Amino acid sequence: MTDRRGGTPQPVQGDRDSLVGPAVDTAEQLLDEHGEFFPCSSTLTADGEIGFAHGDPGLGERPPSQAVPELLHAGAVAERDPIRAVAFVADVRHEGSDAVRVELEHRDGGPALAVPAPHSLRGIIRKRARFADLHLAEGTPRTWH
Repeated sequence: MTDRRGGTPQPVQGDRDSLVGPAVDTAEQLLDEHGEFFPCSSTLTADGEIGFAHGDPGLGERPPSQAVPELLHAGAVAERDPIRAVAFVADVRHEGSDAVRVELEHRDGGPALAVPAPHSLRGIIRKRARFADLHLAEGTPRTWH
């Protein structure tokens, strides 16, 4: 059985889908608490367990913008054998708006996907993240190529 999104096999699509919700939820929590966040990643193991990772490149409180994503990508490549899917999560600008970008990859194929989720921080006393609709775009494979 294939999914209508690019002929991706349903098990691959299901694994990627299982990472999007927790990734956006984590980003939302971090935005609500801090108004921003450093990139992070989540993985789905062969046993179906979801794990999260944050990276510290050791370059101070404000490392160069690509230092943390590069560290997370390198970590995923080094640890890819026991995982079957990975999501990289970042707070970015997308089409002139703040957005959370979730990049998804799967070891068993299907295209790498990028899921931009535009958001705004709203509230009088406490700012909370409010998300617009998610979109699918083609991503760049970094873990399995």
